[in-house]
Amino acid sequence: MTQADDIYLRFSAHFAKNHSLHFPTYLKKFGALKTHLDRMNFVFTDFEKVDSIFKIDEKTDAAAVEHRKKGNIFYHSDDYRNALDCYTASIMTAKSVEVLALAYGNRSAALLKLNLYRECLTDIERALQNGYPDDLKPKLIARRQYCEVQQVEPKKYYQPPPKISESERNPLIQSAKNCVKIVKNVEWGRHVVATRDIKIGEVLAVESAYASVTSEDTSVHCHECLDLCYNPIPCDKCTQTLYCNAACKDKAFSYHQYECLILFALSSKFVRFAKRLALKTVLVARNEWKNCDTDSDRSEEEYHSDRFKEISHFLTHTHLRSKHDLLSQTIVACQFYYLLKNHTSFLNGDINEDRLKEVLLIMVLICMSHAIVICEQSSDLKIGQIGEGIFSFCDLFNHSCCPNVMGYNHGTTIVLRANNAIKKGEQCFLSYGPNYMNSNLDVRQQILMKIHFFTCKCRPCQENWPTVPEMESLFSAWTEWQLKNADINQAKNKLQQLLKIAEEKDPTARDSEIKNLLRICFSIFGNRRQI
Repeated sequence: MTQADDIYLRFSAHFAKNHSLHFPTYLKKFGALKTHLDRMNFVFTDFEKVDSIFKIDEKTDAAAVEHRKKGNIFYHSDDYRNALDCYTASIMTAKSVEVLALAYGNRSAALLKLNLYRECLTDIERALQNGYPDDLKPKLIARRQYCEVQQVEPKKYYQPPPKISESERNPLIQSAKNCVKIVKNVEWGRHVVATRDIKIGEVLAVESAYASVTSEDTSVHCHECLDLCYNPIPCDKCTQTLYCNAACKDKAFSYHQYECLILFALSSKFVRFAKRLALKTVLVARNEWKNCDTDSDRSEEEYHSDRFKEISHFLTHTHLRSKHDLLSQTIVACQFYYLLKNHTSFLNGDINEDRLKEVLLIMVLICMSHAIVICEQSSDLKIGQIGEGIFSFCDLFNHSCCPNVMGYNHGTTIVLRANNAIKKGEQCFLSYGPNYMNSNLDVRQQILMKIHFFTCKCRPCQENWPTVPEMESLFSAWTEWQLKNADINQAKNKLQQLLKIAEEKDPTARDSEIKNLLRICFSIFGNRRQI
């Protein structure tokens, strides 16, 4: 069962008890509606009857104590990494400063065991500032004295993304180099092509996310900037957000003041984080969507002037969605609207409620198909998802199962690099997830149709290329072993060697060995998990 199906079935169960119409008749009437506003109004009528399913957030010391006890069990079993997560959960849920101080103190002990000395010192100070018990202070002071003598440089969990020089900056596309341009035709719609020959490894664009959210299962990433942080601080009111420092916490206030107490109601599995991204995008763009025309076409010259207007023009695929799917997404958008209306001050002022309803549904539909995964790489070179973001320029790239462009995450910024040598006039492609190297044709087509509503006709799909087994050459195995600990200096040294080989070899679309090793090197420069 999908997350959308879950809320759909819950709504259906409520409907069966409280509605005079048979559900098939209701669904038929819903399917006949033509506008987003009509769909929202039709469904929202029933939301006035289901407030009991929405629970509003509340910090409790009892929950914080339980999390701390679980952390102590992990700690005494020498499982310091899981202990750390439990102590962070205790910090998130603590209501009183006394319980908060104990949680900070316990987390500092786990941080020490994980050799995170700077983070340990910071948590010790936080524990003391919140009134750490006098009888426990000697251990805390001794811990601080030990950490203070450790010579530790501040950790950087990703390299700064490359900067585009003024001489190379695209005058029409804010985040791109002048080696690409946006064109439009009947076959491909708006898409990106090269304006000159582009070398493998060359940067095409550097774009920050307009809005982003963390995955549900991470407690070591800032909910504002998504930076890796092992000692985050909580929101003062809710139990759902964490920040790497006070600056990010203050920056997030502009939108978090509205989502703060309602995120808990959206934390169940049926509101996956792509949908939470839709809500956050609407909140971040509070002053931008009020007069935004989502139906008009836009020229390339307008592209760089307003990123939200670009995002609002992404395809919603409304006409391709089943009635069940469209109803499911409308239910989620109604849930957002209901909570904003009844449990926040978001609608105070000059908010047009009908416009808000439309924008919420549009963004839910957009984020379900257009959200881009934000990843990090672990020391064993495995890639893991830490969140999703919405990007205005990256989304203009069409999909290929053998892309000639790859995206690398530096925080919430995506660096687009050429994965092949790209000729002048050639279209630039990204992968929307499926790749011929690790997924067969049927699997790729099913994923793309389900999420993006198209049948892929790229060369690997037309020719049914076989998947690629793991590299077995000595060169590949030796290079991967050398990069195994995701060492920045080793990656920089290897990168020059690999780029030279790539230029001499001129790798074709199916020559994956060199390109795979280049991908590993460039990923090491981006987001990296430490423990």
